[in-house]
Amino acid sequence: MKVFKQLMMTVIAAVALLSGLSATAQADTHTDFISRLSRPVMQASKKYHLYGSVMMAQAALESDWGTSELAAQANNYFGVKGDYEGQSVTLPTSEEGSNADGRYRGPVQGLPNVGSFN
Repeated sequence: MKVFKQLMMTVIAAVALLSGLSATAQADTHTDFISRLSRPVMQASKKYHLYGSVMMAQAALESDWGTSELAAQANNYFGVKGDYEGQSVTLPTSEEGSNADGRYRGPVQGLPNVGSFN
């Protein structure tokens, strides 16, 4: 897991340099996100034979480093739509094929906690 965290920090640093970001607060948010999700990502990657680095990167992208409303309300870091054990949240979203203003409301899958996707 230590190598995984180092790899993710290197990726974050590279993205920050390429995009011109240098705020310490943002780096702290990214570090906290990686620390919080490292264990469940590693467990899921081993269980399902997936690349943990890709899962972490996609979760960071989809959830804006865990700060999106969907991540905060429903522990949904990937924008998965549907329900989980009959539970869902309804949030506005922008998707292709939606109404004229580009938004629709529909059920979005939520998880009871971060480790639930294992």
